Amino acid sequence: MPRLFVDNLTVIDCSILDPERGLIGASWSVDIELLGELDHQSMVFDFAKVKKTIKRIIDNEVDHKLVVPSQFHGTSIKHNDIDSLSLRFIDNKNELIEHHSPEQAVCLIET
Repeated sequence: MPRLFVDNLTVIDCSILDPERGLIGASWSVDIELLGELDHQSMVFDFAKVKKTIKRIIDNEVDHKLVVPSQFHGTSIKHNDIDSLSLRFIDNKNELIEHHSPEQAVCLIET
């Protein structure tokens, strides 16, 4: 099946609550690979549309946010009034981190 590779699409800069290391900062370079059939122009996808769409999703959902593993046993999340949340995170070393912010500042990952 034809593939479209996009290297260095964007960079994700974020903070992460990590069960082993606690609160850390990270930067990830994003590469993507898309599979699909060729269209009438012999293209898998229009590169300009792919780049714009995926970059917008990454920027809106993850970039410059606190990434939280919502299913980790040490994570408890409370959604407060007026679009804010509070969370408690106890890492594997039994260190507590408490956080309060607008919901838009956090990216909850179901892991």
